[in-house]
Amino acid sequence: MARLRETEETLKPSKLFIFYPFVQSFGGIERLLIDFHQQCHGRGIETALVCFKNAVDFCKYTDLPFEIVELAGPRSVGSEMLRLRRWSKTLSSDQQLLVMEMCGVLYGPALKCRYALHIADTPDLLPRDIIKYSYTAGIRSFIARDRPSFLRRLKGELTLRLVRRGVRGAFQRLTMTDRNRVELESTFGAGFVV
Repeated sequence: MARLRETEETLKPSKLFIFYPFVQSFGGIERLLIDFHQQCHGRGIETALVCFKNAVDFCKYTDLPFEIVELAGPRSVGSEMLRLRRWSKTLSSDQQLLVMEMCGVLYGPALKCRYALHIADTPDLLPRDIIKYSYTAGIRSFIARDRPSFLRRLKGELTLRLVRRGVRGAFQRLTMTDRNRVELESTFGAGFVV
């Protein structure tokens, strides 16, 4: 219980920005964003979604206004990292950033502010996640079955290194189950709170 209160206190800013890079359709994570937005509103915390592209009309799913900060521009990781870096420098000390999922923490090395991290799905649960093909991730069942090329494994390793750096840069790392916690800690070498 004390750990829960400590987590709640570290995430109680005047305004909470939630970074989830690409909102393409309304599904599980988007539902989680709406629920989180409503809970924060009930606690007097203003929230805003920060993304590179949003294709969802959140007004259909909540009566509460949900501010969207779209960092629009060219679709390339380098360009997106520069836009996110510039934006993150504008946050004041009483504002907080929550990065969502591995697609969000991939951009963690670009952040110039303190941030917390939430990861619901581990790499082995994500069929398109290339991290599982890296040389050092330790997730071998997919490699034996799929037989990825050298370039795919190299891309997986580079992606893993960026994500690992982003994970380790978070001041607080959250996940939803003990099983996820064990896998995430062994993959990224950083502690997670359930």
